[in-house]
Amino acid sequence: MYSRFKQYDKDGNGKLSTAEMPGRPRAKFGRSDTDNDGFVSMTKMQELIKREGGLLGGHAQAPPSSKK
Repeated sequence: MYSRFKQYDKDGNGKLSTAEMPGRPRAKFGRSDTDNDGFVSMTKMQELIKREGGLLGGHAQAPPSSKK
């Protein structure tokens, strides 16, 4: 999730605006911008994932397994 956040954060300010977010995550912008400041921070994104179970398709992406 952090690497995706950094990828979207084009200006490197630690916050995402609607202009920086692609389609599907942008659709949930209003639900993640809980203080209506026009930006989504990493904290807000983490809260959305906990609250709704993920950003894309309602499923949180599991980290890669270290077991083989």
